[in-house]
Amino acid sequence: MLLGKQLGCFLLSSLILSLLSWPLSAQQFDFLILNGRVLDGSGSPEFRADVGIRGQTVVAVGRLSGASADRVIDAAGQLIVPGFIDMHSHADRVLVSNNRRGREARNLVLQGVTTVVVGPDGRNPIWPVADEIAAYRSGGTAVNVVPMVGHGTVRGEVMGDGYERPATAEEIAQMQMLVREGMEAGAWGLGAGPEYRPGRFSTTDELIALAKVVADYNGFYYAHQRSQSPLPRWQTPSIAEGWRLTGTDGMKETIAIGRESGIRVVGSHIKAKGPSTWGHSSVDVLLIERARAEGVQVYLDQYPYETFGGGAVGVIPPWGFAPPGTDRTGGNDASLWRRAGLLGNNNLRENLDHEEYGPLLITDIEFMTQYWVLAHASDNPSLTVYPDNLRILDAVSQAGLLESDEVAELQNAYLTLRDYYHQLTLADSKYAQASDTLDTLRNKVRTRWKLLFE
Repeated sequence: MLLGKQLGCFLLSSLILSLLSWPLSAQQFDFLILNGRVLDGSGSPEFRADVGIRGQTVVAVGRLSGASADRVIDAAGQLIVPGFIDMHSHADRVLVSNNRRGREARNLVLQGVTTVVVGPDGRNPIWPVADEIAAYRSGGTAVNVVPMVGHGTVRGEVMGDGYERPATAEEIAQMQMLVREGMEAGAWGLGAGPEYRPGRFSTTDELIALAKVVADYNGFYYAHQRSQSPLPRWQTPSIAEGWRLTGTDGMKETIAIGRESGIRVVGSHIKAKGPSTWGHSSVDVLLIERARAEGVQVYLDQYPYETFGGGAVGVIPPWGFAPPGTDRTGGNDASLWRRAGLLGNNNLRENLDHEEYGPLLITDIEFMTQYWVLAHASDNPSLTVYPDNLRILDAVSQAGLLESDEVAELQNAYLTLRDYYHQLTLADSKYAQASDTLDTLRNKVRTRWKLLFE
């Protein structure tokens, strides 16, 4: 079911008290839900009430014990809530398919999800948007669908395979035309994934220019923001030249888009993934509160579970297994790394010994602890007990994988290096000053890395 835009403003306020002239208890409903604990989606505390429904509309909330209905549900002790909205759904590809069971979306409906915002990460399952909407309608969907214009899709349409660069003014104008066509066809806004290809090569100015088109339609912007984890696809520490971007930089970009375009913006599945990102969330919250005080309409959505939903992540960047000097600017998902015969352990040893490339591989002790967990947790479950690097290192020692004095050295190096990073952040400085202490710590970590792969 495609949602009409006029309905969107009422998605989270559907539980309203009917102002009919006759008593609530005397009414006839199609559905009557009694004795429930109502959460109306406004952020208010729950309250005990009955809910009367006619057709597809909630028409009464209150004491309805004397009312009649075609179907009555006793919800004693249960919560009554509006349907949940999945703000970042990958269900679009099955919802446009010929898979009838997939279109029924039972896995979503049984969890209370009734609306999905699709086109996540800037990708449309079908282009143009008019054809995508026609595909939803042709076979029907069990959930409401909010279609979006995918930034990555329009960027690919305009730039083809030559997208690994900023777009020209003429190309941005062409993208704006495609965004406008998508909005005219029924899209609700612009979805983006500037951590992924081809969006990662865009500039903030490009995204702002497209968001301004969406503003003409009272649409919104939502994005998988740049650098949302310690191992982002597009800029791992070993690939970055100069200052490492973080998820906070991605949050700043989303806020800038909202400020300059005037539309509502959403940072999708916001998270602080891994110990090296701890503390970022407090900074993000401060940035958002300040932006809201200035009138920027910025929001977040979050996973409803404790971990993130991705797959396995390699702790050594692919270029580390390539011959020294191989171009790595395309990121860790570049097609180059899939070339047959390019990668090998001997190359890793050469890179570790290389004067220039070796230090780049020694980027964060956290990667080393992740390696120990991934390689040895099946035989040593204690490695999975703790989330922080210091206690993981203790577990590594207790499992007999590293001597206690070596663990103490790495823990000291970790604490010292993290302190340097924090001081640099506070000083808004891009580079650390050379020092004997830093050199000594780097050498100790580098030595340990090499021993892991002998």
